[in-house]
Amino acid sequence: INVGGSVFTGEVGQNQDVGVSASPRFTLWESHARYTRGPLQLQALYAHGGFSDTAALNLANAGALTPIPKAFYGWYAQGAYRVWRSGDYALTPFVRFERFNTGSEYANQPAGFGAADRLTETALTWGASVFITPNVVLKADYQHYRRASEDNRFNLGLGLQFY
Repeated sequence: INVGGSVFTGEVGQNQDVGVSASPRFTLWESHARYTRGPLQLQALYAHGGFSDTAALNLANAGALTPIPKAFYGWYAQGAYRVWRSGDYALTPFVRFERFNTGSEYANQPAGFGAADRLTETALTWGASVFITPNVVLKADYQHYRRASEDNRFNLGLGLQFY
């Protein structure tokens, strides 16, 4: 069992003029857990973040295509099971369910300037990992989105782990 979490916070402008007198901050925190026993792997993650002073930031950048959200969040749960291994080679199918909202809350704005809270999206991903060595993996998966079906896609990936 592996359980952990982290928090990050910092000023948005990095000592640059961001169009407001306040010093907006970005804060992101997450917690995660992984359970591994033999060929079974279960893992989950929850993350939540936000920006301060977004009302002033969005007014200073009125007309931007993507207003800055006050809050966003997401989580996933994943299960994997190694079905075959020979030496360093291994085949591990997996399935992941995720739910996220990249604009769950926006600061109040004058009429005509605000952004509506975004809808929460869910995605189901299934695929397999083929390990060439314990440090090199080839991955293939298919992602199915509930709301934004135009984003459904097949992915191929290569993973390298360095020490």
